[in-house]
Amino acid sequence: MYQMNRPATLVAVITLMGSTAGLGADSIVVCPDGGDFSDLQAAIDASANGDIIEVCAGTFEIGASINTRGKSITIVGAVDASGAPDTFIDAQGTTRAMICISGETDDTVLSNLVLQNGFTTFRGGGVYIADSSPTFLNCMIIGSSANSNGGGVYIDEGDPRFTDCLLENNSSGFYGGGAYASTGSHPTFSRCVFKGNLAANGGGIASIGAEVTIDETGFKDNVGSSDGGALHALNSVMTIDDSDFEGNLGSLGGGGALSARGTTVRITTSGFKDNQAPNGSGGALLFTGQASSGGVEIVGCVFQSNQAASLGGAIANEISGDDALLLGTTSICGNTTAGEIQDTGQVSGAFEELSGNCIQGCCIFCGLDGAGCPECPADLNLDFIVDSIDLGILIEAWGSCAGCVADINDDGVVDGFDLNIQLGEWGDCS
Repeated sequence: MYQMNRPATLVAVITLMGSTAGLGADSIVVCPDGGDFSDLQAAIDASANGDIIEVCAGTFEIGASINTRGKSITIVGAVDASGAPDTFIDAQGTTRAMICISGETDDTVLSNLVLQNGFTTFRGGGVYIADSSPTFLNCMIIGSSANSNGGGVYIDEGDPRFTDCLLENNSSGFYGGGAYASTGSHPTFSRCVFKGNLAANGGGIASIGAEVTIDETGFKDNVGSSDGGALHALNSVMTIDDSDFEGNLGSLGGGGALSARGTTVRITTSGFKDNQAPNGSGGALLFTGQASSGGVEIVGCVFQSNQAASLGGAIANEISGDDALLLGTTSICGNTTAGEIQDTGQVSGAFEELSGNCIQGCCIFCGLDGAGCPECPADLNLDFIVDSIDLGILIEAWGSCAGCVADINDDGVVDGFDLNIQLGEWGDCS
C-alpha cells in the first residue's frame, strides 16, 4: 500500500498525451539548459488550452510560485528508471511551489513533478488551490511548510484529484500537515502515501467542512501534536476505503489515526496498526461531538496493536446519541488501553454490531497473529493464566499429537516433559 503505482500513472500520461496528438495541441519542451524554454512559468504563459508542456529532468529553482493561469494544459515531468518523478520544482523555502487559483478544471494535469521546499506564512506551503480542481498524477509534495494550515497542500473550495502521489515531511502550525481541505472542497486521494507529516491537528490531512475521499492510500508516521495523527475532521464527510494506517501519533487529545468531531465517516476494508494516543483516548480512532446525519460506519477492517493512554485501545466513541457507531465484519484485537490488553478495553463507548465482528484481547482468536496473546506456551486456552483448565487440555491430548497445542515442547508427543513445563508456569502469565 505504501508503494506508488507509477507504471499505471505513466500509462495514463502516455495515453493522455497520445489522445491529444493531431488535435491542434502544441508540445512545448522546457529544459534547464535549452529546449523551447528554460523557464517553466514562461512556457505556461505562452501555452494555449490543450498544449502539453514536457519538462526535462533536473532541478528548477524558483523565486515565485508556478501559476497555471487557469489553462487546460498538461505539464509532464521526466521519470527515472523506477518511474519516480525526476523533475524538481524547488521553491527554496521562500515561496509556494505552485498555485492553481483561476478556475482550473481536471483538464489541468500536473504529472511526474517533485514540488519541494515550499513555504508560506499563511496557507498552502507547497501547493495552494482555490476555486479550482486540477489533477495531480505521480507527483511528490515534500518538505514544505505553512505557518497556518496546509503545509503540503491547501484546498479552498476545489475538487482536485491526487493519484499515485507522495506527500512527505510537510508541516503546518495548525491544521493539515500534508493537506488541508476547507468548506466546499471535495478532494480525492487515490493510491497516495502520506508519510512523516506534522501538524497540531491532522498530521496527514485535516478537513474542516469538506468532503474527502481516500482510497488505496497509506498513512505512516504522521503526527498530530494535539490530535489526529493521520487525519482530523470537523463537521465533514470522510470516506475511506482499502487504506492502511500505521505508526501515526495523536499526541495530546488522542485519535492516533483519526480524530473526528461531528463528522460522517465510512471506513471499509482498511487496516490500523501501531497507532498511538499516548495521552488520550482512541489509539486508532476517536469520535466526539454530536452525531452527524450520516453517523460512523466501519466495515471489514482490522485494528491491531494500537495504544491509548485513557480509553479505547483501538476505538473511542464519545459521540452523543444511540447507534452513532456501526461496526461490522471487523477484527479488533491486541490493542492496549492504559498499559493493559483486555477484551473489554478494545472499544470504548456505545456501538451497534452489524455482524461478524471479532473483538478480543488475543488476536489468535480472530485468526490473526499473536498480538496481545499470553507469552507462556503452557496457557493452552490463552486466558492469561495456567490452571486446571489447561491441565485438562493437556491430559486429553496425551500421547502422540504432532502439531497440537498441548505439545508444548513441540516434539510430536504430549507427555511428562510437557506436563513439567506446564507445572513450572502454573499461575498468572499476563
